[in-house]
Amino acid sequence: MSPMRLGSPSCLLALLQVALLSATSLAQIPDHPLAGYADHHGIQPGQVMQFMVSSEAPQYEAQLVRLIHADTNPLGPGFREQEIDASFNGPHEGRLQPLENGSSVVVPDHPALDVTGSFSLVAWIYPTSPGSGTQAIISKWSTADRSGYALRLEEDGSVGLLFGDGTDETNVRTGASIPVYLRSEKAYPVGDPLHSSLWLLAAATFDATTGIASVYQLPHTVWPDHPAAETASIETGAHAVADNNLSLRIAATPGLSDAATSEHFNGKIEAPRIYDRALTADEIAGLLQGQIPAAPVASWDFSRRIQTRQIEDTSGNELHGHTRQLPKRAVTGHNWDGTEMDFERALEQYGAIHFHDDDLDDAGWSRSFEYEVPHDLKSAVYAARLRAGDDEDYIPFFVRPPRGQRLPRWLFSCPPSATSPTPTVSAWAAINC
Repeated sequence: MSPMRLGSPSCLLALLQVALLSATSLAQIPDHPLAGYADHHGIQPGQVMQFMVSSEAPQYEAQLVRLIHADTNPLGPGFREQEIDASFNGPHEGRLQPLENGSSVVVPDHPALDVTGSFSLVAWIYPTSPGSGTQAIISKWSTADRSGYALRLEEDGSVGLLFGDGTDETNVRTGASIPVYLRSEKAYPVGDPLHSSLWLLAAATFDATTGIASVYQLPHTVWPDHPAAETASIETGAHAVADNNLSLRIAATPGLSDAATSEHFNGKIEAPRIYDRALTADEIAGLLQGQIPAAPVASWDFSRRIQTRQIEDTSGNELHGHTRQLPKRAVTGHNWDGTEMDFERALEQYGAIHFHDDDLDDAGWSRSFEYEVPHDLKSAVYAARLRAGDDEDYIPFFVRPPRGQRLPRWLFSCPPSATSPTPTVSAWAAINC
């Protein structure tokens, strides 16, 4: 069979498969003992590319290859590659690097967040998978020493509050679940679990003087056959909260490092706030009408700096944060009325963030090896081929023409109405074919 022609369907399919190979490699890591990625998808001669590899095997082989044909259709020539001399070719020490996916907001530790007495946590939530495990909404909880606090969805799908004094932990929830009395843990269940894909106000308060903890699960709109507002108010016997040095997380439970998170929230969260006092039931109810209690410790407005990773605290305490693993911003909030589809024209209605437990922006792995592209390497699609025993993986990348080199005229088309050159279909394919 003759080689693929420039811009042919087979050539485009090959490029698409290379792109899919790169996109799915990390997604399959939990079941893949050998996987990796590069810090760039495209590079020019003289530049350096870094490769990050996770390997269960103590050693793996790396080899630079030019990908000639990536279509494994039996009617075609099959998968074809050409081995190329490279400085990184040969054996490398293998090490397992964990994949910590799941998006969240990170707020660095600050004394103002270490509430040790009365406090309140509130947020609008739009859960998409309640009942699929514990999911944190606002959390500074440390399992290791039973300190801090967390507003969360419990494993039964209801809103709950968890806090600890360093010795005991207390869990109050609005959902109907079986109480668990394990060691010094206390669980008090009341009410019904959440329904998915509905806006609700989730709130929790703790009065350190009386020891009363209250949890609220208030729907934004009451629909037929859906549960009405649920509340639970319990005298816990606790009178203090222990602080810790963990960062605060929104949509996850913090770990010992930025990457080590758990209990990721699935769904949208809007307007999370923290108070250093126990809000009254009337103040909680007032939130449904847009009446915001004064003097919060922190009040994060997700509609601000919406096109960045930055999260702005509007309380005046400057407890700003940043997103991690690229959650979806500029999504409709609880007050969206359907009249505006452009978030820039109604920022106040797009103040939510959609989080997912499988979001992944940067695995954050350590560098395994690097490659400086020689000046005589042909522009094409290449890959670092990894092998360890029967395991194999490819890390594809594009080598572009040297900087300053003029591209052929046929790479671009300029329609009469165009203000700048537009790459042709053949141009996209010409990288390798």
